[in-house]
Amino acid sequence: AVQLLNSCGQSAKSAAEYSGNIVYEEKDDFTPDKSYLKELPMNGMNIEDITVSLIAENNKVLIAYETYIRGQKQPIEPRMPVLRPCEIETVEELYINGLHLEQYKQHNYNSVDYYLEGLKRDSGDIRCNTAMARYCFKNGQFDEAITYADVAIERLTMRNQHPADVEAFYLKGMALKYMGKLDEAYDILYRAAWDYSYRSAALFALAEIDCIKEKFVDALRNLDESISLNNGHTRAMNLKSAIYRTLGENDKSIEIANQVIDLDKLNMLARVELSNHTDNKAEICEMFDSKPENFIDVASAYVNAGFYKDAISALEISKKAYPLYEYYKAYCYVMLGDTDAAVNAIKVAESMDEEYCFPSRIDDIAILENAIKICDKTAKANYYLGCLFYDRFGYDKAISLWENAISINPEYAKAYRNLSLAYFDNKNDFLGAKVCMEKALEFLPTEPRLIMEYQQLLKNMDYSPEKRLEMYEKYNDLMLKRDDCYLDKITLKCLVGDYGEAIDMAKKRRFHIYEGGEGKLTKQHAWMHVLYGNELTEAGEYDKAEEIYKNGINMPKSYGEAKTFFNQEAHIFYYLGQLLEKQGKDAKACYEEAAVYKAAVSELSLFRALALRKLNKFAEARKVLEEMLATAENFVKGNLKMYKYGD
Repeated sequence: AVQLLNSCGQSAKSAAEYSGNIVYEEKDDFTPDKSYLKELPMNGMNIEDITVSLIAENNKVLIAYETYIRGQKQPIEPRMPVLRPCEIETVEELYINGLHLEQYKQHNYNSVDYYLEGLKRDSGDIRCNTAMARYCFKNGQFDEAITYADVAIERLTMRNQHPADVEAFYLKGMALKYMGKLDEAYDILYRAAWDYSYRSAALFALAEIDCIKEKFVDALRNLDESISLNNGHTRAMNLKSAIYRTLGENDKSIEIANQVIDLDKLNMLARVELSNHTDNKAEICEMFDSKPENFIDVASAYVNAGFYKDAISALEISKKAYPLYEYYKAYCYVMLGDTDAAVNAIKVAESMDEEYCFPSRIDDIAILENAIKICDKTAKANYYLGCLFYDRFGYDKAISLWENAISINPEYAKAYRNLSLAYFDNKNDFLGAKVCMEKALEFLPTEPRLIMEYQQLLKNMDYSPEKRLEMYEKYNDLMLKRDDCYLDKITLKCLVGDYGEAIDMAKKRRFHIYEGGEGKLTKQHAWMHVLYGNELTEAGEYDKAEEIYKNGINMPKSYGEAKTFFNQEAHIFYYLGQLLEKQGKDAKACYEEAAVYKAAVSELSLFRALALRKLNKFAEARKVLEEMLATAENFVKGNLKMYKYGD
């Protein structure tokens, strides 16, 4: 509010009201660099009836505050949990639940399950078919998107060839455009332009097709109408700038590009358009070259409208080398009829490191498919496209592409690694996953992440702790590079009974706790000291056992985690109490400590209950055990919600 006053050159007054009556006001020139503080006596006034405000010269209240009165707000009405598709009665509710999950993701539910259940009950439902067309289109499954859109369109046009709901028309048109079927796409996109909701978007897509066919007058007409329906449509304005430049009307091109920059200072495409008229390439690199994807965005916009030479020129502004640049250039060369240049560009891309190359756009699909089609040795193009499809749930396509990659390059470690995860997660092929992960380790023995993933695989395949420890010994250097692997080895040492060695291992390392790893080390610390203490107690080494139990209470600073009140230590104090009892000592203090409520039910609550029984608090102990049973039952019921469609 103060900054607004300064920009308008106004002064203002501060005021305090009590029950609607002004009890104080003061006019001043407020500035952001000067704080304002005024203390007023209450004189028996109720603070909940006082309002303070800042008022402009025209008596407009810029900001005001009054004390919130607790208890007046209506209680929040809890939202009911999502039902399974089979538990929902109507197709309409299935669609609504699916749409909600599509918009607000919950990873234990899948919107597609609800749409498919709707189609199971009514195969022609417009809403569910359109939703599935949208889902398939976003994931690059263009044939499937068209199939679903056609079913929706068939019902939409039963009585009216120009229905109000045109999303299915638009999705089909865009899918056809991405598949290169421009004439079919043009017709269906014009039908999508019937209704206002998709008119601007459809007209823009039509203009892109017009440009590809070099029908620039038609393109400008469609763009003008698209912009009139969507003021500030910078993509359409940039396309107009490119068209006018192509037609030789440079003044208009420059004018439009400057208009876009006025609207959006970071609009790179507009700046690239200006670079065709002025020498601002150094400025573009300074602003955008830290992220190669910026240049891919520009190239993609040009490619979608058939400006292939401009796409190549835009990519050549960048001073960085990036594999996707070369694949895009190769596609443009093919469209310009220069196959030799395309093959050379692909070879350059295949020679580059893929470490930080992440194709992610729908547009990238055609670019990479082009490289695979025109060049034989494209292991990396297959790898990239597989990653793109896997991210978009196209698991079978991804697996096929990664298999192609290793058939071209039998030593492609990253493709083997991805295949291992895909076989395990989506094919239940544990043996195949293990073979591929071992191949990945063979061909990339310096990557520590692989040993972590290999160990997770062995764990899920029920390999014994001894076998898993053998793998850590074999890849000891990789294990030492990861805290999670080091902690896993400590855990395995405990599983085979080497508690002393596990404790010594933990003492020797400084850990760096990561998000999601909180509490794992501290929990292991407590348990390994308890188990070692129990072993020593059974051997009659009471003094050493007591020392070990007490060491389990203290957390070294090297763990990177501080101990809090909520640390679960009931098992330590319970067994320490047991040890003291064996020696005829007073154990009450230990049992009392074990019985302290830590505000969370866990498996360690059992030791709290046992300690309460030692203190003769049997009713309270029973309550703890009943709470454990109730929590376990709720956990089991809750996990029943984690299902796959058809369960």
